Amino acid sequence: MTPIYDFEAASPPVLTETILRARAEEKKLRRQTALVTLAAVLTQVCLVVLGLVLYPVQPQAALACFIYLCLSTAGGGVVALTYTRKRRFLLS
Repeated sequence: MTPIYDFEAASPPVLTETILRARAEEKKLRRQTALVTLAAVLTQVCLVVLGLVLYPVQPQAALACFIYLCLSTAGGGVVALTYTRKRRFLLS
C-alpha cells in the first residue's frame, strides 16, 4: 500500500520566542483596536439618541449633535483609511 502523504518531504516552520511574542503582540493589538472601535460606535449611537431626544425641546442642540456626529464619523473614516493603507513612500 502506497502512502498518501509524505511527512518527511518538508520540515515544519521554526518557532522561536521572538515569533511567538510578535504573534501575541499582534493579537493584543487587534483586541485593543476592536475595543476602541466598539467604544467609538457606542459614542456615535449615544449622540444619535441624544440628538433625537433633544430635538423636540432644543432643536439647535440637536442640530449641533448631528453636525458633531457627521464630523466625527468623517474624521474616523479618514483616520481608518490613513492607517489601513500601506505607505507608498517609505524612506530607504
